[in-house]
Amino acid sequence: MRSEQFIRKYRLAIILIFPLLTLLFVFGLTRLQIEGDINDLIPADMPSRVQTSRIEKVFGSNKLIVIVLESDDELGRETLHRVRELTRAFERRPELDRVTSLFTLKHIRNEAGMMVVDPAVPPHIPDSDEELDILRKELLNNPFVKGTVLSEDLRKTAILLTVRPGNEENELIETIDNILEEIPGSEHIHRGGLPVVNALIIRDISRDVIYLLPIGFLLMTLMLYFSFRELRGVILPFSAVLMSIIISFGLMPLLGWKISIVTILMPVILIAVANDYGIHLIAKYHELRDRHPDWNNKGLALGAFQYLKRPILVTGITTIFGILGLMLHIIVHARQLGILTSIGIVWAVLLSLFFIPAILSYLPVKAKKKSYRNGKERIPLLERLLHYLAGHLVRNPKKIILVSLILACGLGSGIFMLKIDGNVENFFRKTHPVKISSAIINEHFGGSQNLSVFFEGDILDPVILGRMHEYEKTLLQHADVGDVTSIVSAIREISRGLYDPGDSLYNKIPSSRDAAAQYLELYYMNGDPDDFEQLIDFDYRHAQMIVRINKADGYIIRGVVRSIEELTQNDTAVAMLGGHALITSDMNLSIVNGQVKSLVFAFITIALIIMIVFRSFSAGFFASLPLLLAELILFGIMGYAGVRLDAATALLSSLMIGIGVDYTIHFLWRYRSEQLSGKTPEEAVRNTLLGSGKGIVLNAWSVIVGFAALIFSAFRPIQYFGFLVIISISVCLIAALVLVPAMCMVWKPAFLEKRRIK
Repeated sequence: MRSEQFIRKYRLAIILIFPLLTLLFVFGLTRLQIEGDINDLIPADMPSRVQTSRIEKVFGSNKLIVIVLESDDELGRETLHRVRELTRAFERRPELDRVTSLFTLKHIRNEAGMMVVDPAVPPHIPDSDEELDILRKELLNNPFVKGTVLSEDLRKTAILLTVRPGNEENELIETIDNILEEIPGSEHIHRGGLPVVNALIIRDISRDVIYLLPIGFLLMTLMLYFSFRELRGVILPFSAVLMSIIISFGLMPLLGWKISIVTILMPVILIAVANDYGIHLIAKYHELRDRHPDWNNKGLALGAFQYLKRPILVTGITTIFGILGLMLHIIVHARQLGILTSIGIVWAVLLSLFFIPAILSYLPVKAKKKSYRNGKERIPLLERLLHYLAGHLVRNPKKIILVSLILACGLGSGIFMLKIDGNVENFFRKTHPVKISSAIINEHFGGSQNLSVFFEGDILDPVILGRMHEYEKTLLQHADVGDVTSIVSAIREISRGLYDPGDSLYNKIPSSRDAAAQYLELYYMNGDPDDFEQLIDFDYRHAQMIVRINKADGYIIRGVVRSIEELTQNDTAVAMLGGHALITSDMNLSIVNGQVKSLVFAFITIALIIMIVFRSFSAGFFASLPLLLAELILFGIMGYAGVRLDAATALLSSLMIGIGVDYTIHFLWRYRSEQLSGKTPEEAVRNTLLGSGKGIVLNAWSVIVGFAALIFSAFRPIQYFGFLVIISISVCLIAALVLVPAMCMVWKPAFLEKRRIK
């Protein structure tokens, strides 16, 4: 049975079955959850995550929440009192593994030849100004305190909270906020650290879901109404989009997936893309209505279906395979986005091919609304522009190709300025509290990004300790390293408490293993054995050097990682690197690798599909050339504008190829039809632009308007993504309506003239 006959015979069943099948997935919407751990962007078996997990099993979590209190005098009595009470309150929380503050760190001193270990700030806060001045001087000379929990200008102090694994970070942040409110003060509070970032991402993803969907639907509705000026032109594409979104979102809980900062793009992509097929169908319906005013509703609906079923199917397949290129991305949620969005587009194609024609076949035919000016019928602006464009193209095809190549090379040269950034802190605007807190931590407290160098062996061997000391000194000279902490720092500080200045052993690593062990034992007798638990384990077989990076940019983190790898490459005691900064570094590499793989997959797959459809090897290259130039221009503009490739913008290329190729296919399909009817290339270009051009423009306009909703996102990369899609789709549209016609007239490809597409 032919598809037209199938729709004619079962149109009522078609109208009922699609909404009923969609309703089956509505239940899944009630079980949607938000993914808050940004580390889950990359696979759990990535080396950086595996190594970080191994290190944390030995030394506990390095996941810190940093609370910074800022005032004119951080060591005033009121501030010290508040820090003390906050420290005690945080220490009572079972979710926290460790609390580090002025009241938990130690001061090691030598008194009458004996080492004395006192709290850096005594529980009893000094009463007199003289005692406070003495305390200030002691703290500024205390290497455990200065730059760790106290800024050099004495205006900022930090409380470091180490999160116990397995706790819900979003709830923990709420608990911490409640404690800060219960213990008030005049100090300005800044919060930083990965758990804070994760919690704010959950909050802002929820906000985006609430706001972006309605904004996207509103923009799409306005665009459809002003394009078709009738209710059916709004409701039918709108219903296809809505059902596609329900299907894709409803599948997420069934697959065990959560909404993330990447998959939040899915509904906006579907709003922008899933209505394209319906738009083409309704535009063709209107074209047939104007040409054949005697046709009834069934004839118009089935006529539009018969003409567009193959191009809609082909463009749907190319879009799906372009987006499926994301499955080769190493970012987990990019793969999920590719799968879910592709499923939604499959559903939208089916709805456009069957559901919309079935409904149109029942709706009465409405005559075209004509506008008159000075007694003459007014030609719509879009038709006038397309008529002008056709005339210009026919006269200057070679110039258009030359200018296009020059522009592509000029704009594309910005690709050499393109940078990659996997740091999640850069998801937020510069004025966001997370960015402000991060800047304070980077400037005054060593840095918000941590790397861990994991040592195995006889850690107290003076040779190993000596190498660790050299690593510390070298890394501290690195411009992007804010602080380095290891057991060597502690041992040298202990020696200052055991010996007087001028003694040969003062501030030195002991010459034997036994002496080093004795240093630690003496400290444990005076201090707390837990003070160094993050630096060395109980049997002295493992140690951790914590390197804090004072700049958040991903490429800077990668540079520090390379420096450490080069510095320690011949050291058999260095077992591995870990830490959340290493995960960020791996994410940068993942973005590049995923970008290349998905781009190559999308180009090859779409070129093969076009070759098969047009039954020509050269067709794939011909249709891909405008996309290559569009990709070059996109990356060049990103480089010039300083927009970096990150977890969101790295998805652009596959998406642009999948969507942008549709315009070229629709043009070539109509152009070939005109050629086969005996038209010259110039006549075929003119008729194609005036016939299919309107549908192509409306298609691109719907994508642009749909993605414009992303400009209102809470996340900076998502905003950039929206701007860049608008630019890239505009470039693809111009290429399809300007460059491709010029190429057709100059090169006269044989595949558009000789064979009829069946």
